[in-house]
Amino acid sequence: MDDTGLGTLARQGDRWTLSFTRRLAHPREKVWRAVTEPEHLAVWYPQEIVGERKAGAPLRFVSAAGDGFDGKMLVFDPPSVMEFTWGTDLLRIELEADGAGTLLTLTDTFDDVGKAARDAAGWHECLDLLASDLDGTSPPAWGQTWRQVHPVYVTRLGPDAATIGPPPGWEDHAARRLPLAVVDHMPNVLLVSVPGTGHLLIDARNTWTTYKVNIHTGQIIWELGGKQSSFTVKAAPGQVLDHDGEIFAWQHDPEAIGGGEYTFFDDESGGGLLGYSRAVTVRLDLQTRVATLIKSDNQPEGLIAGVMGNAQTTRNGDLFVGWGALPYISEFSPSGKLLFNAELPAGIATYRAYRLPWTPGV
Repeated sequence: MDDTGLGTLARQGDRWTLSFTRRLAHPREKVWRAVTEPEHLAVWYPQEIVGERKAGAPLRFVSAAGDGFDGKMLVFDPPSVMEFTWGTDLLRIELEADGAGTLLTLTDTFDDVGKAARDAAGWHECLDLLASDLDGTSPPAWGQTWRQVHPVYVTRLGPDAATIGPPPGWEDHAARRLPLAVVDHMPNVLLVSVPGTGHLLIDARNTWTTYKVNIHTGQIIWELGGKQSSFTVKAAPGQVLDHDGEIFAWQHDPEAIGGGEYTFFDDESGGGLLGYSRAVTVRLDLQTRVATLIKSDNQPEGLIAGVMGNAQTTRNGDLFVGWGALPYISEFSPSGKLLFNAELPAGIATYRAYRLPWTPGV
């Protein structure tokens, strides 16, 4: 292995500093989003960073197992510098425009030199994952790069820098990845791409859960619903959760519509949950981890679709709904007004129903 991309270790007073410099072939604004926004951090950073992105804000670093520790944002200067305490460490990321690309410098300042080789290999892998996320390429499995470069850092930094090894459970982050091969064996699963992000929405209706997953790594970015939801849920004024306190149950067809908002077809089948099916619009706040039900378009006849169903957001903002096993299709305005409702012949169901442009005579 050559020295390209390897970190360096230096003494700084009574502390130690690991430094990495990487040239990334992407504009600084794009790299800034990748190092600060939760959906990108989930791909390369070892923990979830919870807290506001502003100087002085308290932070919480949460592992895949749910445990974590605290920190504080010290500097947040878009698109140049982000600096925060990470437990007892001080982490600083600087971005400098370099022609059409960006020069990224990451420094980690800490007390115990014994963990330097371990952490250097970790940051090396994290920065490789960041580059893969920016490039849109498939990275190696989590931990593979660490195993390759750790011996290099042990030799490079010396034995005093390698007295502390990986903590127990260091691979838990990898456990939060969902290999797409596993999806093949999950019942009633739907995969929907999120345009322009390299992510998938994986809908597992039997567990009342929708996953957002990085298509290249299998990294679970978030879960909505189910037993391990990434979000607490609430209903906006005028909206109601079902009788289990959930936004949806036995759902279908998750769709990203922009601005952190998603639509779902909410079957609510099984009885005793809500009493009718609906199409719901949900706003996700990735900073506070709150999912808010902001709009519901209810089945006009007050019926329950046992299976299937979808909701299409049209170009003018209307919602066109196919009611699945029920023989109905409907269209609602952005304010929720029923604009169109049709009953199909008996025995007809719609797995998906869409309103498409119609050009007579063409």
